[in-house]
Amino acid sequence: MKVREAFSESYRHCVAVEKIKAGARRLVVADRDGSIQPFPQPVKYIPESELSAGKELREMTAEYPLIQSSAQVIERVADGNAYEVSVREYGLKRSRPKLVLPDGTVTNNPGDVPEWEHLHNPDIFLGFGSGIYLRYNGGYATDREFHKALGGDEWRPRFFEDLDKLKQKHPEIDFEGALGVVDKKHLQRNPDADVDPPDFRVQFDQFDEDERLKLWMAVLAAKLRGEGFENVEWADESNPQRRRFTSYAVSAFGQKHQMLERAGNGLSYASGVPMDELTFDPIGDSPTDLLSGLIAFQGAKEVNLVIAANSRLSNCIVNNKCSFAGVPLPGGPDHPTVPGRYYPTELPGVLWWKGVNQSRPRRVVVADHTPFAAGLGCTESVVMCLKYLWYGPSLRRP
Repeated sequence: MKVREAFSESYRHCVAVEKIKAGARRLVVADRDGSIQPFPQPVKYIPESELSAGKELREMTAEYPLIQSSAQVIERVADGNAYEVSVREYGLKRSRPKLVLPDGTVTNNPGDVPEWEHLHNPDIFLGFGSGIYLRYNGGYATDREFHKALGGDEWRPRFFEDLDKLKQKHPEIDFEGALGVVDKKHLQRNPDADVDPPDFRVQFDQFDEDERLKLWMAVLAAKLRGEGFENVEWADESNPQRRRFTSYAVSAFGQKHQMLERAGNGLSYASGVPMDELTFDPIGDSPTDLLSGLIAFQGAKEVNLVIAANSRLSNCIVNNKCSFAGVPLPGGPDHPTVPGRYYPTELPGVLWWKGVNQSRPRRVVVADHTPFAAGLGCTESVVMCLKYLWYGPSLRRP
């Protein structure tokens, strides 16, 4: 299979489409960070219960397409063999990662990290800021058309050209100091980072809310004045309760819900199975995961959003709050762009969400508030919530 054929036919021949053609009508879309991977790298101590849950999750999804979405990048997800095939057959240009094992040794193969054994090689990987990668024939082919829509190879250089101009106008804002570790060297790989910088995302880490707002407003004002940043949107992954303000400047089509929508429609089209015959189970724990679970996969037969255990959003959702620590939260009754309301069912922690502009309600399962997943680790809770959705009783819609 030649490279150009892999790019143009990446959906048609991918593993996920083959599963749908074989009869699968359910797709699991799991956020990796904090939902099915509860531990950072370097890996230290991981409870055996979480490792067992990861194995069980892969066994449960063997016949279903398993999609992982993450702010991580493909080279931290594909093992050494899949990486080599991706480079050789499909033109992957990203360098190998640098991973530190618990004993301090360094490897560039995620397959050498035993704690990641059941996280390797999903059917599709949605890199928040790096693109869509579809597993085929032992490697990963890029959705090239979407790569172009994101801004292609020019998006990142153009962003930093615009940022350099903005720094001259706003010397009072420490743009460089706020850049995340992976972005410190702009277009080059930072020796202190374990991966190459993503093509369509720039991270800013700050510890003061006012400083974050100043940076945001400076970029947005320049965009409104026509002074660059045309293909730039903000995604907020902050946790104000911990005084951590993390913002992502991303391509307009690189927002997580846009990527999920693209992948869902691509799989439906390539398999010949209409969206209204497919059920999606998105899993997450962050505001961007919540937004994606409420608005992505338009036209699907059913969408069931699982909020993994220990999410900072759990109480806000069950109490119909419109914000988390002062940050607007999608789905609340007063949210400016995605308003709606959560309706309880007979079972605690299981709700229906009805959006003002949504024709169909969506089921939301908040693990921490359910009788079957409360108190579990995040991966454990995900497995229990999926078991409930797949094998539990049906619920009345509001």
